[in-house]
Amino acid sequence: MQLQLINGVHASANDLVVGTQVLKKQWGFTGLVMSDWGAVHETLGCVNGGLDLEMPSGEFINRATVLPLLKAGKISQATIDDKVRRHPAGDGRDGLA
Repeated sequence: MQLQLINGVHASANDLVVGTQVLKKQWGFTGLVMSDWGAVHETLGCVNGGLDLEMPSGEFINRATVLPLLKAGKISQATIDDKVRRHPAGDGRDGLA
């Protein structure tokens, strides 16, 4: 699936719109940011750009792709922690965490 680019970046990896600048910081959105089906095209940009969940599967955002980037310092532990907090199973609101 090819979706429109925003300033040359796929929306799923666009830090300005989707992630840490406008939606999460400026607007204070505390919910989960989930991709459209098949809209993820890479790992690093999406993880650092604010995407929390890749749908319908974890083709690009999974343990095998994220862990090496975390160990290399390209993704911070704080970024991963934020994604876990935003996920319904990790935020404590459902009584599971």
